[in-house]
Amino acid sequence: MSICCKAIRQIYYNAGSGYTVASYMTNEDLPEEVKKQKNGNYGIFQAFGTELPTNEGLDVELTGDWKPTKYGMQYSVSNFSVTMPTTKEGIRTYLSSSLIKGIGPAMAARIVETFGEDTLNVFNDSPEKLLQVKGITQKRLDDILEG
Repeated sequence: MSICCKAIRQIYYNAGSGYTVASYMTNEDLPEEVKKQKNGNYGIFQAFGTELPTNEGLDVELTGDWKPTKYGMQYSVSNFSVTMPTTKEGIRTYLSSSLIKGIGPAMAARIVETFGEDTLNVFNDSPEKLLQVKGITQKRLDDILEG
């Protein structure tokens, strides 16, 4: 079973094992047990797994099963994928999510301001255009492309 959702926040992270507990929001129908929990009727649920994506606003698809825990019904994630965004805000969130080395929130905002909704096409098809963005040098571009 898989759920398309947005990351809200990280609740717990163990650096040694990568074990993560995080909150997510979905428009999909949640089980009744989850809807009865705090914020469940708003499509908010908790999930746990290894190295889960937790950057706020990041679109993800989680695959797993619902499990009863001492904290209520939670989603046990066996696999996940980050969904490529299509809006400016989604692209900015994706770029600033630490998935790409060398790009933080401020740099992500400048890149999206320059290229808009075409940003991901620039990354894929003509990354040298990123040199037009203030603060991106050839070395930084090399780091970004390596990441």
